[in-house]
Amino acid sequence: MTILEAGKDVVIPSGSGLIHVYRIGFINKDDASDETELDAVSLSDLEELWRSLCPEFNCDEDSVEYIELVGIRALETDEDALTDEEFSAIATWTHSVKLDEVFDVVSNKRFVDYDGNKHISIKEGMQEIADAMAYHPKHDLCDNDAEIMVNLLLKYKVMTEKQIKNLPLD
Repeated sequence: MTILEAGKDVVIPSGSGLIHVYRIGFINKDDASDETELDAVSLSDLEELWRSLCPEFNCDEDSVEYIELVGIRALETDEDALTDEEFSAIATWTHSVKLDEVFDVVSNKRFVDYDGNKHISIKEGMQEIADAMAYHPKHDLCDNDAEIMVNLLLKYKVMTEKQIKNLPLD
């Protein structure tokens, strides 16, 4: 089944400030049963996340066996804080240094950590970026994107001004 088919009567929209955790059982391309837990605020959110992770899970989009609601938690307060420009700058930078193999910024402007297969806060995502900047001095950012990234690193207090001055952002 697809996520839409399996989640039709299971996945419910999250209330304000909440996110649901779903366990998804599926058959991978090795014909073995597998399962994962994903966070989502709606069926379309879960479907988008599932589709983005299928290559990582080595499965087809229609390999879903079941979906269960296994938890509810508070949504991070800063999840909606990214502007379109910030979102674009982060997506460009993470792609240019191949950090998008570790986590991604999905269209609803939240980070997805592929290791834990879960949404992470913007602050956690910015910390991942700050850590990676030390190992990836080369980048493909235009001046405006570089300025946006610097402002985000300062805003979320994951780097100091002194650390940022030592970055090769020219």
